[in-house]
Amino acid sequence: MPITKRDRKWIRLISRLSMAGLALFVIITATVYNGKVAPIRYIIGIPVVVVVFILIMLLRSWRQKQKISLKLFRVLAAVVVLASLGFLQFKGVIWHNSFFAKSYSVKGLDVARYQGNIDWNKVRSTNLYRFVYIKATEGRDLTDPYFNRNWTEASRRGFAVGAYHFFTTQSTGEQQADHYIATVPKEDDTLPPVIDIEIALDKDVSGIREQLTALINKLEQHYEQKPLLYVTYATYNTYIAGSFTENDIWIRDIVKSPKLKKDRDWLLWQYSNRGRVAGIDAYVDLNVFNGDWKQFDKRFKVGRYYLD
Repeated sequence: MPITKRDRKWIRLISRLSMAGLALFVIITATVYNGKVAPIRYIIGIPVVVVVFILIMLLRSWRQKQKISLKLFRVLAAVVVLASLGFLQFKGVIWHNSFFAKSYSVKGLDVARYQGNIDWNKVRSTNLYRFVYIKATEGRDLTDPYFNRNWTEASRRGFAVGAYHFFTTQSTGEQQADHYIATVPKEDDTLPPVIDIEIALDKDVSGIREQLTALINKLEQHYEQKPLLYVTYATYNTYIAGSFTENDIWIRDIVKSPKLKKDRDWLLWQYSNRGRVAGIDAYVDLNVFNGDWKQFDKRFKVGRYYLD
């Protein structure tokens, strides 16, 4: 089957789009941090786009030699492009949910030992993030080995800081509260405690709610702030929905914009678990606040932190 004029038009269009995509990606990766050169790990996207371009050119040549249909050529080209986008997302170079989170101006991070030694000067220099939640404790006796360093260094660099506790079912809520209180200092202008609820779904609901209530009450009494509840949809629907209405929700949804049962509002949204941030040599969770900076400051009263 000879190549028609219409076929050639489509082939040229796909080739040109590939070249345009390559050029655009080079520009974006070179200016990703407000005009500053991107970290070297971002440059992984450039060879990927180059490979995509070469593959599409090879497909084009193969199509002309084998005289395969335009429909098959389009399918193969789409597979190459989609596979490449999937690879870039897996590596954290791009993240589709960033599009939905773009409209929220107050962004923050949550970190733990998995991020290792963080260069907080570099993180601050990006001017992209305003708050940081740091893992402090888990259960009744586990303390994150990087907590003290992260808490001190992030606070010194002007971030609004808070600490979170990973809730477990092996000890009581009061025991876990005592451990958190012994670890996390009570300081002015800090964010409220967070209780991370990612337990199995086969637990007794009333028992879990009882222990969470004990934990919440003791933390609130000590820190004089109502703890936030970090949840997945599964743990929210199983243990939280319809209860704890006075505690704000921090929801994890790395696929789309969040929506809770009965349209309950959320305060924080974790929209990515594979963020790439200068100064952190590992993937990191990215979050947004449901409002602007004035609303953030009104809610958390952290006015001493930077406003630029």
